[in-house]
Amino acid sequence: MSELHPQLAAELEKANVALFGAMLVEFPDRDMCLLDGAGSLLIGNRWFAGRDDVYGVCSGISEFSDGDPTQAPHLTLTFQPPTNTAAAALTSALNQGSPTTLMVGAIDRTTGLVIPNPYELFVGEWDVATINIDKGERSVDVEIVSIFERLFEQDEGVRLTSSWLQSVWPNHKGLDFHTADPTNLPWGKEGSRAVAGGASSYVVSDAQKAILRRVGVSIL
Repeated sequence: MSELHPQLAAELEKANVALFGAMLVEFPDRDMCLLDGAGSLLIGNRWFAGRDDVYGVCSGISEFSDGDPTQAPHLTLTFQPPTNTAAAALTSALNQGSPTTLMVGAIDRTTGLVIPNPYELFVGEWDVATINIDKGERSVDVEIVSIFERLFEQDEGVRLTSSWLQSVWPNHKGLDFHTADPTNLPWGKEGSRAVAGGASSYVVSDAQKAILRRVGVSIL
C-alpha cells in the first residue's frame, strides 16, 4: 500500500509535475516555514516561503545518513542568516530539540493549490548548530537527528539528590528533606537471590522501607 495521499500519488503519475520541497521547524517562540525556492505556498494552515523574515534562507541539505548502528538517522541543513542576531538565534540552546519536518509535495497547475497531503521525507529534532565564518560569508550548519537519538542517552550523572530529581520531574519534592541519612540503602548490593518462580531478590529492612517511602518509593 502506498504511503502517499491518493491525490498526491495520482499527481506524481503525470508527465509534468510541479514539485516543491518544504521544511517546518517548530521553535519554542515561532515556526520557521521554508520552501526550496522563491514564492509562497499555503500548506495546511501555515504559509511557507523561500525566505524567513528572521532566519533567512536554507541554502543546502546533506545526504540522508542511515544504516550506521552507532548513530541515529540524521542529516545536515545549511542556513544563510542575514544578521549576527539571526545566527545566534539559530544556534541558541533554547531551540535544541525543536521538531523538524522535511516534506515534498506537488502543486495543482490548474488551481495553484497544494495537492493534499505533502509526503514527509524526514521527521526529527533540531540538534547541534555550528556557525561558520569566512571572508564575506557567514553560514550555520544544523544537524537534524531522528527521535531515535534519544536511545543513545546514558544515565551518567544521575544522582540521588533533589536537584537532579527535579531536573527530570519538575516540582517533585520527594528528596527535599532527605539529607545525611546514616542508613546505607542496598543500591546494587546483593541480598537473598531469587530462585526460579520466586519474587524478591533483595532484603529490605523496615528502617530502609521507611526511608524509601519518604522519597516517594512504594515498598510492598
